[in-house]
Amino acid sequence: MRVTKWRGWRSDIPFEAECTACANAQFKVDESGHTDPRLYTPDRKYYHPLLQDQFDRHFRLVHGSPRQRRGSKD
Repeated sequence: MRVTKWRGWRSDIPFEAECTACANAQFKVDESGHTDPRLYTPDRKYYHPLLQDQFDRHFRLVHGSPRQRRGSKD
């Protein structure tokens, strides 16, 4: 997974990503579930797992095997 877009200028919050092995596999954080954006402060701990889960699902379906996460004991 490669992050292609960050949320805001000089941000460490990943917003969009893609699979480096697939031409059209893109993943994006959906912010539509937040009812009052003034009360919501996005952070890396929230956004990164959303992209990672989308990528992991893609990897299992398209590439046929579970992806080993860094630091995983499996």
